[in-house]
Amino acid sequence: MSAADRASGSPSSSGTDSAEQDDFEPWKICWEVNLAFYEVASGPQTCLVCWKTNDYGGGVYRSTLWMSVRCWSGHGQGNFDACEPGAAPGICARCDQDYLLDVLKGKHACRRKGCRRLVRVNEGMVRKRLASAPAETLNSFSALVERSKVFECMVHCDEVACSDDGPPAPTCAHDQNVCDDCVRTEFEGKIRANRLKDLKCLDPDCRKEVPSKRVRELVGPEARKIYDKKLALTSISKNPKFRWCKCGSGQIHAPGETSPEWKCLNCPRQNCYVCNDIDITTCAHLRAVNAARKHQQEQQRRAARAALEKKQAEERENTAATREHLARTSKLCPKKDCGLRIARAAGCGHMTCRGCSTEFCWVCKVIWKNRVPLHLDTCSLAATKKTTLAALDKSDYAKGWQDDSRYDDSADEGIWLLDGHR
Repeated sequence: MSAADRASGSPSSSGTDSAEQDDFEPWKICWEVNLAFYEVASGPQTCLVCWKTNDYGGGVYRSTLWMSVRCWSGHGQGNFDACEPGAAPGICARCDQDYLLDVLKGKHACRRKGCRRLVRVNEGMVRKRLASAPAETLNSFSALVERSKVFECMVHCDEVACSDDGPPAPTCAHDQNVCDDCVRTEFEGKIRANRLKDLKCLDPDCRKEVPSKRVRELVGPEARKIYDKKLALTSISKNPKFRWCKCGSGQIHAPGETSPEWKCLNCPRQNCYVCNDIDITTCAHLRAVNAARKHQQEQQRRAARAALEKKQAEERENTAATREHLARTSKLCPKKDCGLRIARAAGCGHMTCRGCSTEFCWVCKVIWKNRVPLHLDTCSLAATKKTTLAALDKSDYAKGWQDDSRYDDSADEGIWLLDGHR
């Protein structure tokens, strides 16, 4: 293609013939942008695509758009070491036809040694070069760039939009090739399976370890809590007195070998500090601990039984002594359905029950109906209104109302009656 063709912006037949029909509009947009980067080239140039060297002499226009191409790490593509001696890097006329469109499609990898990333167009440099171009050209190109920011996820094999975060590990030498959803699913499964060492880039040719900060960003809230807990356990596991449990949890056992048994805080498992991996049924340390505990528990049970029996005996003695004391110092109310015990401190022999308000003589226990005094003829008090036991109406009296045989009569010494109560 001649310089006149480049300047006029007319695409050559070779360019259109090589492009698929459905790519023509994107190719046309890229070609219009590419024209803005044409500058006069002189001397030999080695093509950065096909690596062929051409000597253009002077007055030939060649595109410098390749200088606005970078990988995600910012590597420029001017590889002078790969050029022939005395030749400058550039893009030949043949490769220039589809170079920009192929860059947008992700067909060009970074030429920096050890870098597997794809190169992308620096949009800022393009906008600066197209400052005087029609706004439609820049808008069309920007829209095309946005549509091109996709990649095929190597896990579920479908196109997804590129993430601004890039690959999972900052040390990955490649672009993002697994979507965040697939990374999240994979990482959360490994976290729950306690496989923290396997939290690596899913690219089989990379497998770089993913930093903990990035892991937290990739997984969900629940898995993040589990991950932080396991990280903390991993950190404290460096303590010489830390021991892991079969359930995946662990803790520091401060007593150490002096008290070999420790119980997991996460599950009820009994563990041995000395031989942590040995079955507890065959562990001599835990058998000795269990035997000592069983002996101690038996001693505690015997001591508890002895203490209980002693307390019960004391209560029985106290109860019997209390009953005896009450029998000697008090009498039962003679009223039927009452039976309250009454103690007389001193004074008159006229008593009134606190429970049923029945009035009666303290000595002979005859009930005074309608507040009228009445005594048995055997009453020791100097009473005037008397009756016999046989003549007494006992319908209102409790069974055994006179049974105060254990009462200490000496307590009634000096008892008396008012004249109105005789």
